[in-house]
Amino acid sequence: MSHAFDRAEVEKAFRRLDDCIQQQDWEAAADCFTDDALCGNVRLGVLRGRKGLLEWMRSNPSDWGYESLWITIDPPRVVNKWRHWLPGTREDGSPYSFEGLSEYVYAGDGRFSWAYTTPDLIAAERTTREWQLDRERDRG
Repeated sequence: MSHAFDRAEVEKAFRRLDDCIQQQDWEAAADCFTDDALCGNVRLGVLRGRKGLLEWMRSNPSDWGYESLWITIDPPRVVNKWRHWLPGTREDGSPYSFEGLSEYVYAGDGRFSWAYTTPDLIAAERTTREWQLDRERDRG
C-alpha cells in the first residue's frame, strides 16, 4: 500500500511532538495536531480537537517524567512505546515507573489527526498507589 507521506516526513513530525512532550511544552505539542484531531485515551475516552487535547495535556502532573523507548513508523502511522516515571525512588533506588503505547496517524503539514494512548493500566495503578503509600509513609 502506498501512502502520500514518506517515512522521513512522518518521523520529523513525530520527533517534534515527542520533544514537546518531553519538555512539557503543551501549546507546542497541541500544535502538532490538526484542529479537528481525535485523541483517545483508555481512561478519558475521546478528546476532540486541539483545544480539548491541550486542556488534557495541561492537567497532567508536571512532576512526572516521560521518555520514548522506541517508535515504529509505517506511514502514515507511528507507534510509540513510552515510559512515565514519578518523582523520587523506591527504597531500593529503582524508579516508580510504568510503560504504555501510543499510536498516531499523520495528516500532513507536520500535524497528526488521530492519536490513541494507553498505559499499562495494571502497572500504572500499582505503581501510582505504591508511590502514594510511600509518600504518605515518608511524611508520617
